[in-house]
Order: sequence, then C-alpha cells, then structure tokens
Amino acid sequence: MADMDLSRFDTTRLIAVLQEIRLTMELNQTDDIRKDALR
Repeated sequence: MADMDLSRFDTTRLIAVLQEIRLTMELNQTDDIRKDALR
C-alpha cells in the first residue's frame, strides 16, 4: 500500500513539474515573439 501511495505522489509531483516547464516554455515563446515584434 505504501508503495502505491508513494508512486501516486511522485506522479502528481511529476505532472506539476511538467506543467511548470510547459508554462515557462510558453512564456519564453511569448517573449521571443515580443522581441521579434519590437525589431
């Protein structure tokens, strides 16, 4: 049982990390677009 709880916790954390990375990448893309527009 403990192992299952641990894996579920790890999966939740992994998903949160991936969402954070995706959000950061989207923000970086928006930054690049803004820089291109200013050029």
